[in-house]
Amino acid sequence: MSNGLNVGSLPERVFAPDDMEWEESQYQFLTGLLNREGGDTLTTDTGGLTKYGISTRAHGKQGYDIENLTEAEARTIYEEQYIPQAVNRIGKNNVTWKFVDMVVNMGWGNATSVLQESLGIEEDGSFGPGTEKKLQDFIDAYGEDEVISMLSDAQLKYYEELRASNPDKYGKYTGWDHRAKYNPIKEK
Repeated sequence: MSNGLNVGSLPERVFAPDDMEWEESQYQFLTGLLNREGGDTLTTDTGGLTKYGISTRAHGKQGYDIENLTEAEARTIYEEQYIPQAVNRIGKNNVTWKFVDMVVNMGWGNATSVLQESLGIEEDGSFGPGTEKKLQDFIDAYGEDEVISMLSDAQLKYYEELRASNPDKYGKYTGWDHRAKYNPIKEK
């Protein structure tokens, strides 16, 4: 791990945007997320019928018509049901975008377990005060880019273990490796 310092420069700063910058950052993140999730292409995966990453299993009981879901509805779901929880625990920074991307792809509990593994703490899938403090300590010590890299490595390991556990069911999900490499800092 790097120490977050570049020779001859100031330490990396945590992205702490004002409200306008945050809204722009959120719009850019959601645009990329919707693309990573296949856009308006209707697919069937482990979550059932899925569009814009919104699945029948996760959102069908909430009354959403997945087949006719609009981009605006998908953005609203992410803005109301995914992003606030992550911001409340992580803050307004790039690690939040990486974590939300993971949550959309693997669910809150699995994403939290992957996060905990990357931090070297007990994996219980619960994003409590201990996980929150350890994550903030890592962001402060190593910087956002290094923490995102750690998350990516743990995410890739999770996908590899999942495919190995049931190759018939999960072996076809080769796009996961690309997904694990997502870094919001490098996509700006």
